[in-house]
Amino acid sequence: MRRKDPPTNNRTPSSSSSMLEGRGHECLKSADEVAKMMQKDDIVILLWSWIVLDRQKLFNLLAGTQRDLDTWKFVAKEVKHPVSGARILLVSTTDAYSYFMLERKQGLERILSRMNKVGVKLGAHTWVHHITDTWPIKHGMPVGWDELKESLNRDVAMKMSNVTFLSICWEEAGLEEGQERELNIRTMLREDADRGLAFGQLPVMDRNEAWCIIDGIIELTTTLLDQRAGKEERSGRLSKLADDIRERKIKKDEEAREKAEEARKKAEEARKKAEEVVKKAEEDSRVRLLQHELRMLYAELDKTEHGKGVKAKFQRASDDQKRIMERLIGQLCGEWLEPEEKERLEKVIEEEYILCLRDFRGHFAEVRAMGIEVGFNLREFYGLLEPEKKWLGIF
Repeated sequence: MRRKDPPTNNRTPSSSSSMLEGRGHECLKSADEVAKMMQKDDIVILLWSWIVLDRQKLFNLLAGTQRDLDTWKFVAKEVKHPVSGARILLVSTTDAYSYFMLERKQGLERILSRMNKVGVKLGAHTWVHHITDTWPIKHGMPVGWDELKESLNRDVAMKMSNVTFLSICWEEAGLEEGQERELNIRTMLREDADRGLAFGQLPVMDRNEAWCIIDGIIELTTTLLDQRAGKEERSGRLSKLADDIRERKIKKDEEAREKAEEARKKAEEARKKAEEVVKKAEEDSRVRLLQHELRMLYAELDKTEHGKGVKAKFQRASDDQKRIMERLIGQLCGEWLEPEEKERLEKVIEEEYILCLRDFRGHFAEVRAMGIEVGFNLREFYGLLEPEKKWLGIF
């Protein structure tokens, strides 16, 4: 999703002049504060962009903060390298194109002068560009790019060897679309690329991967300035780092999908197991109720000789059912069965079950004829019809 153009400034010149003067002073003051933080052997990463939101994303990602940066102030944050522990100074510059061009240039000169004076180990400039943005591009070039070059106009050829054009937020654009946009920018900045400008990509906004790219920028800038590597190698090696990040992202996403699928399967197994436990508990409860009602029925039948005869019929029917069904089910479970034979046995079992059920229902009819009540669970289990209700009264 592309971001909207930034709002225009509707202030009148008279109402804005004092504010601009105050912010210009704040710009220089912030540069002095950043300069005071410089120490010998520091690695200084200066972040540039046309609009503060772009460099703010990378600044906060690297620093592990959620800070709102001002467009007209230089802001620095001391961080330790996550692996080596080396002291690194992240510096957010002001917006590349603003009302404070003179103050920004003066402030930058103070910072660069201080870097040379204290003897920092390395100072690397990184232009941060949101890959989906179209409005900071004018005639194929980033708005404010010329102002960056003007700020570094002491030796453009040398300074371009110290600048990396880093595109971020590739998750918000398709790979093909993003590469097409970057290619257009590379084409317009070909002259600067010939002077040493490198291009890098941060495919995912992840802190570890961001540091991976920054490490690459530091290493490649150092080797280039020490003349241990050609300027053409920087973009190629940074591109390889971006490809590696994409591969890791694909692998991580695949692992996440596998874990999610595994978790889903475990949850499904747990659900089925819980259902089986509930079902077994319900069946056990039903069996206990059936046994209880059957005992109560047999107790009533034992009170008369005729009832004892009916009870004997129930017991014979139960024994016959058990004998027949156990034999048939045993045959059905045989591994040697052909599909046709299995289907035939299933039909036989169904027919035998219907015959047994008919016998039981006949015996229950005798029970009811004796005026003995049949329990609810026995009626439900054997599919017995509710007895007809006899109403008292004259109608």
